[in-house]
Amino acid sequence: RGTRWLGVMRVRLQLADGQLSPALPLQTRLCRFDQLDDADLAFEHDPACRTRAGLLATLQRHYPGFAPGVWVTVCDFWLD
Repeated sequence: RGTRWLGVMRVRLQLADGQLSPALPLQTRLCRFDQLDDADLAFEHDPACRTRAGLLATLQRHYPGFAPGVWVTVCDFWLD
């Protein structure tokens, strides 16, 4: 939610074993939540969040008041 990650060029992720990944290139863009499409969610790590309805329900649990018109930063990265 918001622009915190907008423009960040690289990120390190915490892996399942607790270690940090090497720095990964990150691509970000700003859009409204209701502008997300199926392609934006296809590779979401949580299967429950691979649809807009599922992601909306999850975000509403974590961010009370989260609504479909809220601006979000989409972050794309790739793991080998």
